[in-house]
Amino acid sequence: MASDPELNETRRSFFSRQGLASLMWQPPGADETTTRLPHADDSQADTLVRDAYIKRLGLKMADGGHASWGTVRVLGKNVDAEIVSSEASFACLAADTELNLVAELLKANWRLRPPSVLLSVTGSAQDMALEPHLELLFKRGLAESARSTNAWVITGGTDSGVMALAGAAIAENSSARGELTPCIGIAPFRCVTGKDKLHGPGAGERTVSYRKVRANSTVSAALDPHHTHFLLVDNDKTPGFGGEIRFRTQLEERLSNDMRIPKVLLVLSGGKGTVEMVAESVKRCTPVVLVKESGGAAQAIAEFLAPLLPHKEQLLQNRPLLAERTASQYRAFAA
Repeated sequence: MASDPELNETRRSFFSRQGLASLMWQPPGADETTTRLPHADDSQADTLVRDAYIKRLGLKMADGGHASWGTVRVLGKNVDAEIVSSEASFACLAADTELNLVAELLKANWRLRPPSVLLSVTGSAQDMALEPHLELLFKRGLAESARSTNAWVITGGTDSGVMALAGAAIAENSSARGELTPCIGIAPFRCVTGKDKLHGPGAGERTVSYRKVRANSTVSAALDPHHTHFLLVDNDKTPGFGGEIRFRTQLEERLSNDMRIPKVLLVLSGGKGTVEMVAESVKRCTPVVLVKESGGAAQAIAEFLAPLLPHKEQLLQNRPLLAERTASQYRAFAA
C-alpha cells in the first residue's frame, strides 16, 4: 500500500508524546462526546432497522452459512469476585469477510462514533501476577488515554490476562464518569466457551444470555463481561487461538487508513501469539509500546531491541547495516 504523507505526519505528531496518559491529541473539530451502547435506549423500530441493515451486508461464516449477530448479556465476576453483567453487541463472521463490510458494521450499524485513535491491546492470555503498582499504572494510563482521545480500545475479548485487565480498566472509568468508551473484543469464534449460544441453527439476529460455564484453558475461554462489542472470527483453516490475528491487524489497519487516524499497539507480557501480533503490526508500520516490566514477550522484545536503539538513526538510514546488526543480535539473543 502506498505511503500517505499526511497520515504518516499525523501518526508522527501523535506518537511523539511520551507515556500512555499523555495521548491527548484530537483532530480539529473532534467531538469529545463518547459513544453510548447502540442498543441501550433504542426503540424497537431502531433495532429492526439495524437488523435489516446487517442482513443486507450478507455476512457469512467460514462454511458459507449465514452469520449470527445481536445482543449478548454477559454475566461474570469483577476483580472483587462480585457478579457483574453487561450488554454488548456481537457478530460471528468468517475470517475472510471483506473488511469494508466489517467497517460498515462498526460505524453504520453499531453506530460507533468515529474515534481519534485506535488503542490495540495485546499480551498475556493467561492470568498475570503483575506488581500492584504496575497494574494500577497500566489501568489508569489506558483508561485516561482512551477517554481523553475518544479512542476505540481493541483487545482479544476474553475474560483472562491482559484482555480482562483492559476491559475492567475501561469499564471502571466509564462507570465513574458516566461515559462509554467502546471496548471491542476480537476473538476466535471456535475458541469461545459456549459459542453454540452465539451461533447455531437458524443463525441471524438473536439475543443471548451468556455466562462462564467452565474454567478457561489453552483451547477455550469465556467472553469478558466488560467489553461493549465483540467480533467473533470463524477461521476454518486456523481454528485455535491466533486464527484471528491476521483479521484483527488487517481490520485495524483498514480502520486507521479509512478514518485517517493513528493506531498504537500496547503490549503487556505475552507469549508466542503476542510476538506474532507485534510482527504483523510492525509490518504495517504501527507504533508499538512495550511494557517491559510486565515480563514475557514485552520484556523479551524490549531486551532484543535495547542494543540497537543507541544506533537507531544510523541503522534506519542504512538498511543493509540494519539487517546485519539485527541478524547478529538475533544470534546472540538466541544463544
